[in-house]
Amino acid sequence: MSWRRNVAEALLFGGIVLCAGAVSYLFDLDGSGLPGPQIDFDELLGLAAVFLATFSLFAWRRIAELETEVSRRRKAEEQARFLSEHDALTGLANRRQFEQALRQVVGQAPAPARLHALFVLDLNGFKKVNDRWGHAEGDAVLQAAAQRLKGAVRGGDLLVRLGGDEFAIVAADVEGERGASALARRITDSLAAPIVVNGRSHQIGTGIGIALVPRDGQDPQALMRRADLALYAAKARGIAAPVFFEPQLEAAAPAEA
Repeated sequence: MSWRRNVAEALLFGGIVLCAGAVSYLFDLDGSGLPGPQIDFDELLGLAAVFLATFSLFAWRRIAELETEVSRRRKAEEQARFLSEHDALTGLANRRQFEQALRQVVGQAPAPARLHALFVLDLNGFKKVNDRWGHAEGDAVLQAAAQRLKGAVRGGDLLVRLGGDEFAIVAADVEGERGASALARRITDSLAAPIVVNGRSHQIGTGIGIALVPRDGQDPQALMRRADLALYAAKARGIAAPVFFEPQLEAAAPAEA
């Protein structure tokens, strides 16, 4: 590292200056005529060796301290950067990263015969866990559900926790409704088995609303609204199957939905 070399050079220069000053004092090299201490050459070498060893130890310790401080700051910066883009509870991407990904996918055309898909889902039965067993158990259920969802999505998909028990998935280049339906089935299947926390089994399902890009629009906010409307329809119908956005859902929705 350049900073390490600079520190070492500065410390070495300081040591040379100190040694030069000591020699000048001992041998009256400044021409002042003031008598210096009488000391032979062997003693001078011994003193110089002790001084240099002590100085080298100080320099080594100082460089080690600086390396530790730089490493600590770098880790703190990496942690801050991670937390700015990820959910602290589940480790999933957060809303900030979601908005960036959605803008990006909207701005690029899908591959031939494919579409991009936006999934919005929330967990059925989660509120009962929170109300009966408390937030600590609810958090554990969320963490377990997040891990299952991670195993269900494809490698390039972005899985996001939007907040509470609401999640979203940005999936590029799916095979239209068929591909989106297949991914939705994997999601529902991943949550089919009960989640066990502290010896208690919690049956957690999910409702899923889907908007397709560019079929259902290319404005990120409009797409999010339409996926939400599809999710509301799925929950209102009480079905485990996903619901795709349809124009009549928007026509029937109140303005604030």
